Amino acid sequence: MKKTISLILLFGMITCANAQNVIQITQNSYSSSNNSTTKESGFTINGISSSEDIGGVSLEDISRTVDSDYVFANGTTRAYLKNYNNFTVTVLFKLLFDSSSKVRNNPIEKEEVYQVVIPSNETKAVELKHCNCPSCYSLLGMIVRRLRN
Repeated sequence: MKKTISLILLFGMITCANAQNVIQITQNSYSSSNNSTTKESGFTINGISSSEDIGGVSLEDISRTVDSDYVFANGTTRAYLKNYNNFTVTVLFKLLFDSSSKVRNNPIEKEEVYQVVIPSNETKAVELKHCNCPSCYSLLGMIVRRLRN
């Protein structure tokens, strides 16, 4: 009788231990697959992941202002970013400058990264490196983070 009760208790403990392992394995496989999809769908700018992005900022316009009345005068190209949040943010954005379709003699294709702090509900202008071709710029990515005091 003692052997039978001992065997039943031993069998019950083994079953309980196996059930706990199955649950633990299921949880581990769920969390690892969840992490891999986050890594695959995101991007980074200067080592900062897009998973930190809170949004609320838009690239309103990229335009050029001319420095003088001369026909071939140089100008300044600026990107205008609007913060729709109710707090100050730091914005990292990556632009692609590609003049291959506009300039045939000396085409340039270059990625540029800019960082700017924008107060709440304001628009900020950022001066870009290439001054004479605002239509050559395209947005590759933007990461918005809350600025903490």
